[in-house]
Amino acid sequence: MNRLIIKGGYGEHGRTCFMIEYAAKRYIMFDCGIMDTDPFPFPDISEDEARNTDFLFLSHAHKDHCGAVDHLVAQGFDGTILATKQTFALANIHHQKMVYLNAAGNGTYEHQNLSVAYGRSGHCPGSLWFLLTLADGYKFFYSGDFQIDPLLYACDIPKDITADVAIIDMAHDQLLQNAEELRKAMLLTITRYLAQGFKVILPVQLYGRGNELLYLLAKNFAKEKIAIDKRMMIAIEKMLEEQNWMQKAHHQEFIQSYEAIKDNDIRQADLILLADTHLEKADNRLLVEQLLSEKAIIIASGRKKEGSFVCQMLAKHQAISLCYPHHSSRADALQLHDINNFKITLPFHAEAKEVWK
Repeated sequence: MNRLIIKGGYGEHGRTCFMIEYAAKRYIMFDCGIMDTDPFPFPDISEDEARNTDFLFLSHAHKDHCGAVDHLVAQGFDGTILATKQTFALANIHHQKMVYLNAAGNGTYEHQNLSVAYGRSGHCPGSLWFLLTLADGYKFFYSGDFQIDPLLYACDIPKDITADVAIIDMAHDQLLQNAEELRKAMLLTITRYLAQGFKVILPVQLYGRGNELLYLLAKNFAKEKIAIDKRMMIAIEKMLEEQNWMQKAHHQEFIQSYEAIKDNDIRQADLILLADTHLEKADNRLLVEQLLSEKAIIIASGRKKEGSFVCQMLAKHQAISLCYPHHSSRADALQLHDINNFKITLPFHAEAKEVWK
């Protein structure tokens, strides 16, 4: 494990960045994200390390995995960035040396004394996992943000992979339920609130669990009116330009669900999805305050940002926190670990620093 250099993301939520020394003081980097709740949000990368990094593989477009790319360049990085077309587009990344990885299924990237295999990770549009093999046979597996049993997104499940070191997503480290069980809990909770006459407000990311939640709601609440905000609508339209990230079996059904609800009036809806994870947009706060004054509940299904409007509503008992399986739970992570041959596994995206062997 002496070739692995951890720059962020292990033992913390965010700032994800891992480096592999593949030649003498020459590095390959997997992700370079920020932690936007920290006074110094960037990974701890020196100027020498930035200049000596030849390849940066980005797993997906969320800022905790790619938000520090500009900082890395400012530190002296002049290497090649590799990601899917969707990741580059959604993260708005521009660089002189860019390689587009195929997101239609498993693929490989070869360069002299290294080989990287990759597949879709089931997390969001364009998201990938990676398996690095060096010339001497050393293997490093990196899951990126991962969901082994996604509802909507496509996942090329890595199985029977041998690796010296594996770093796998376990953001929902306190949860022993698998993804299916967590989705059922979400549906039961929403059903209970609707039966009591509440409107249900779901703040979500622009690109991520919001699409799966929309699909889940459309399949299970056909009699209720569902609405999304304009930001989410624009994001969905953009994502539908590239369809390889979605499971083929559900692709047309998702489009039909979206077409059926996209023009619904938010103020008249029973189920409301807002593309604003922490409800930081002024217009969303005004809308939500009005809905709460009538009869509504916020269900926060992702990470909580201290001091945010969502956290304020949690403190006032006008919101509840309920996990949607957008990342891996402990049960999901153990399943991924068990179906592969990892000598050492480091679960990341969680506060605990664990080592599995």
